[in-house]
Amino acid sequence: MKGEWRRLLALFALAASVRVLYVWSTPLQSAIASVDAWGYHRLALNLQEGRGFSLRWEAPFVPDSVRTPLYPLFLWLVRRLLGPEPRMAAFAQAFLDACTTLCVWRLAASLGGRRPGRIAALLYALNPSQVRYTNELLTETLLSFLLVLCVCALARYLRSTRACLAAERVAPVPGCPGNRMGAHARFSVETGWLLLAAAVSGLAILCKPNAQYLPVIWMLVIVLRHGRGWQRALAHAAGMACVVALMLVPWVARNRAVFGRSFLSTAFEGNISRVSAPATLAALRGTFVSPWSAEWEALFGELVSQAADRFHWDKHWDTLGARDLDVYNHQVYLVAREVLYRHPLAWFRSHAGGIMRYLEPRIYRVLYHQFSGGEWPPDVLEDAVMHAWREIGRGDWAGAGQVISLERWSRLTPLQRLFWWGTLAGQVIGLSMALRGAWKLRHQPPLVLLLLGTTVYMLWLPGPIAYERFRVPVMGLILALVGVSCSGHLTRPFRAVRGSVPLLRTRPYVHRWWIRGHDLPSDRSVEGEARSCVGKGPML
Repeated sequence: MKGEWRRLLALFALAASVRVLYVWSTPLQSAIASVDAWGYHRLALNLQEGRGFSLRWEAPFVPDSVRTPLYPLFLWLVRRLLGPEPRMAAFAQAFLDACTTLCVWRLAASLGGRRPGRIAALLYALNPSQVRYTNELLTETLLSFLLVLCVCALARYLRSTRACLAAERVAPVPGCPGNRMGAHARFSVETGWLLLAAAVSGLAILCKPNAQYLPVIWMLVIVLRHGRGWQRALAHAAGMACVVALMLVPWVARNRAVFGRSFLSTAFEGNISRVSAPATLAALRGTFVSPWSAEWEALFGELVSQAADRFHWDKHWDTLGARDLDVYNHQVYLVAREVLYRHPLAWFRSHAGGIMRYLEPRIYRVLYHQFSGGEWPPDVLEDAVMHAWREIGRGDWAGAGQVISLERWSRLTPLQRLFWWGTLAGQVIGLSMALRGAWKLRHQPPLVLLLLGTTVYMLWLPGPIAYERFRVPVMGLILALVGVSCSGHLTRPFRAVRGSVPLLRTRPYVHRWWIRGHDLPSDRSVEGEARSCVGKGPML
């Protein structure tokens, strides 16, 4: 075990050093170069100077209704402790992401053993996308830590639930370690992991409102795990919902006091108005429109004009206060929602096409710039994979091949081809290995639903703007599955790891699990101890 702790410290040091060196090598103000990063920086600055939760840089400081408070408070705390420079927050995120590396190890090790845990943690420590986003003041790094921690807690809850269910059905076996745990202790362990998962999920929602529907998936996992014990399942799911709701109530109450209606965030409304509806209109008309381009803004302008005519606007947008601005935005959302209701297939096509951007993350540009010192050619077509996918959807395979051969081969230098094609190959290989890891866990449907449900939800949600940034929070879960794919054969339902003891017997094989308060030296020794326990007691 001492050797394992030394490996973990080495992984933490590697992850932290890589991120700190990258932050140190970038320009001083690069952490707030993007619009969203500058917005979070402005929120923290206004909080520190007593101007409220506002994005404005001058009076009037209108309260913001889109962002949730956790990440701005994190930046405010860093400013108080380490100084006002944005780079100090980037350094803090570097060490936070190094802690996420350890959480990834814990998750993968609980799924497949120590070797998959080391592989997953090493891949996470050296993942270029994770390293890159530690240097941007965005919610992704903090959200990644919270999501991996929450999934770890839920995975341990599922195992403790299995222990409780098995202990209720199995007669005592003299000398078996599981018999030393009473019903109260088993309940305490199970409840503790559930409360931890619920609390962390509440923090994740307060970090970024995109995660607000994840507890629905997790409560479904709880119900699926308990099977026929629906009363306990509903009680645990209701308990999780209550904890999450209690954590969100203060912010919802703030929004009601400021804006006159109860809501967590207007991010979903804004995404439908500014993202989903314009992309749906573009798909309906058979055109490709780049996000935030002039054509994109023109489509959004059509929605605003319809809302203004329908609801008889009589005030200019720039003169609105907090409540009036929220009312106008909500009315635009109502118009945009009708577009999605009328054209669900176009909405689906726009989202499915946007998902293809994940196969072409722009990290290849960053890597090319770091190694060569040059900039990526501006005249090369962006999102070539998505354009090729559109051609395939039309049945034009030759056109798709022409897009790839021209834009990603003929117009690139050998070094540029190396970085682009290497990045694409890494995405395809990683995806296939993650699916293989999920297949190895197929005998545990709750675990598979927990991992894949969380990942697919977070990846699908951005849709037309599914850029690399939105994959960062779930990269730890993906790499945990990649680590599981590198493990050996997993016994049904899964291999013995720390915190569990399988009770083995002759055919038919029946696996029973108990929670233990100490580490297991190895799978083989645990198996021998469980067999010796069975030999001393009656057959079950």
